[in-house]
Amino acid sequence: NTLMDGLCRSGDLAVARQLKNEMTNQGTCPDVFTYTILVNGSCKAGNLSMAKELFDEMLHRGVKPDRFAYNTRIVGELTLGDPSKAFSMQEEILAGGFPPDLFTYNIFVNGICKLGNLDEAYTLLQKIVRDGIVPDHITYTSIIHAHLESGQLMKAREVFYEMLSKGLSPSVITYTVLIHAHAAKGRLELAYMY
Repeated sequence: NTLMDGLCRSGDLAVARQLKNEMTNQGTCPDVFTYTILVNGSCKAGNLSMAKELFDEMLHRGVKPDRFAYNTRIVGELTLGDPSKAFSMQEEILAGGFPPDLFTYNIFVNGICKLGNLDEAYTLLQKIVRDGIVPDHITYTSIIHAHLESGQLMKAREVFYEMLSKGLSPSVITYTVLIHAHAAKGRLELAYMY
């Protein structure tokens, strides 16, 4: 798996797949880690069809996906494919015995925000809290960034102050997106506040 991961990271997916096939031919069954490495490498290379093919092969061979395998596939769908497919995978994840954790929710929040669906992102934020999960600076930064990208500086500041009121510390990325957006809009007095 380490060799396969290195091949994927260097962009040599064909050799990584060939290595997986050789494993199978020699009687070693690829496990969930092997498939996740290949799915992730395919997504990062922009080849969603290969990622889907490998994920389906994993299921067909009876290899049960874990949370990371599902999250990897969801990220691929959100960034390269059909976001509605990514959202429909929530039920599949639950059926697989993996209720969404903060990492999974952050993937969805970020994906919704990138689609410009800010109301839905905020609704999901409320669901996260209702489910007993504490959002983190990543959750809030995704929403803040989406508001800034859509020109809603005041709403972004409101979300920022909500984050602070929850006792969360902003990250360098949170400050960077706020400063950059305010400076780009000529609101230097607000950019200096951060």
